[in-house]
Amino acid sequence: MNLILRYILREFSKIFLLALGALLSLYMIFDFFENVEKFVQNQVPISYTLLFFLLRLPQGLFYMIPVALLLSSVLNFGLFSKRKELIAMKACGMNPHRLMVPVLLSAFLISLLVFVFNASLIPTCNLEAENIYRQ
Repeated sequence: MNLILRYILREFSKIFLLALGALLSLYMIFDFFENVEKFVQNQVPISYTLLFFLLRLPQGLFYMIPVALLLSSVLNFGLFSKRKELIAMKACGMNPHRLMVPVLLSAFLISLLVFVFNASLIPTCNLEAENIYRQ
């Protein structure tokens, strides 16, 4: 793989992981404050409460990964433009469409992974979390 394409992918993945962590933290904080009152009222043990929120994590990932992908791709190319790296890459003779290939390919692979998890892992985790919530 070309050195510049690896650089683009590395910068994209840094921003993606940072954005995903921030968005997932916000999702889990809102989910915690939405559900914690019922756990406290019913005096549910902390272990069941932690297990409930741990089982809600895949659903949060399912909701936040598309937003993090969009945010990181916009921020990535915005930062490249701000630091004049896009101009330098174009001046070196690189096709601007070729610069988007690593971002689009990684977004496609992440989307496929999310699709597989949505069909396998997320329904079972949601079912277990719902059972804990009902108890």
